[in-house]
Amino acid sequence: MKKLLIINLLVMILFNFGHPVTPNLLIQKQIPTYFNGYLFGIMSFAMFIFSPFWGSLIDQKGIKNFLSIGVGFYGVMQLGFLFAPNVITMGITRFFAGMFSAAFNIGMTVLIYNSAQNSNKTKGLGLLMASNSLGGLIGQTISGYIAINLMYGIYLPFIIQFIGGIIMGVYLFYTIKEPKNKKKDNQKYSFKDMYIIVSKMKLFPLMFGIAFLSISHRMYVANIGVYVVDHLNGTPITVAFINNISFIINIIMNVFLINIFLKRTTPLKILSIEAIVGFIAMYIIVYIVPIKINTIIIPLIVFLMAVTIYRPMAQKIVLEKSKVNHGLLIGAINSANALGMIGGSFIAGYFYSLNPALPFIGILCSLLLSLGCFLWYKYVN
Repeated sequence: MKKLLIINLLVMILFNFGHPVTPNLLIQKQIPTYFNGYLFGIMSFAMFIFSPFWGSLIDQKGIKNFLSIGVGFYGVMQLGFLFAPNVITMGITRFFAGMFSAAFNIGMTVLIYNSAQNSNKTKGLGLLMASNSLGGLIGQTISGYIAINLMYGIYLPFIIQFIGGIIMGVYLFYTIKEPKNKKKDNQKYSFKDMYIIVSKMKLFPLMFGIAFLSISHRMYVANIGVYVVDHLNGTPITVAFINNISFIINIIMNVFLINIFLKRTTPLKILSIEAIVGFIAMYIIVYIVPIKINTIIIPLIVFLMAVTIYRPMAQKIVLEKSKVNHGLLIGAINSANALGMIGGSFIAGYFYSLNPALPFIGILCSLLLSLGCFLWYKYVN
């Protein structure tokens, strides 16, 4: 499993190389920087659409081919993004980048889960989420340094993504082995069949709950940077500091605390507690303490701790409900998460244009709705 986690870390570093320099690339192409949010939404939409599709194919065909396809073609799309002549073609390449990144993410999640011993499956999922965060932190830091200090620094990260994606794709194709205990499902599923499977397993309340938690997290991510700069006199260093806190908390929660929580209670109860604690922390920020950097930092940390481990919890719930269709089920959860990312990005932008405080209130509402969905899931199961 260590080898798989190192591979995932390297791929996440690669996947995150382009994010810090995308606004600068838009400026170079004379495209308004607010299109960066729309491009992220397009990518998330592709993940939402194709996650169940990739999951079903992985169940039928195996994992390694889709890991290779995912990372290799993601690199190709990033090169296309770099040389795209206008925002329409940039949107098209971003759509396909989201589609192929979903193939890798689902394949690696299923591979980690099926390769781990029974007692380490949840730990494996937590370590996977931690490697995602660490890869994001390292990738964006290195990319930012390249952009500032090297000639053609805005373009180099995308070229590195292309070359690295091809190399990693070939490496995965020839080195990854299918887990011995992975049972292939030879039945082909249409989207209607997928809907029936998820419906029979009574997973829709859980998926709605994950979508609302994802909305709350994405609204925070989309809003916090601009709010700190526009209204708290923050600097780019301040924004980077707050973002790094998020990465560090994600790693701590997924590496050290997730198994401690699971020894004391169930994944569903943890999800409900996440929604409650996140709501309380955000309520304190919005209504109780003055909104200043030094006064919101502690409740902000608590909020981030509360909305960090919902994906491995949901993945554990669905994977333990069935011995087959693991790819499809992971795809369903990833699709729900991607839907929340889409909704959170666009809702945060619209709310912020009306009133900068509205996204925070939207987070409160979304957390309440997620709690209601988890209670609904408990009731029907």
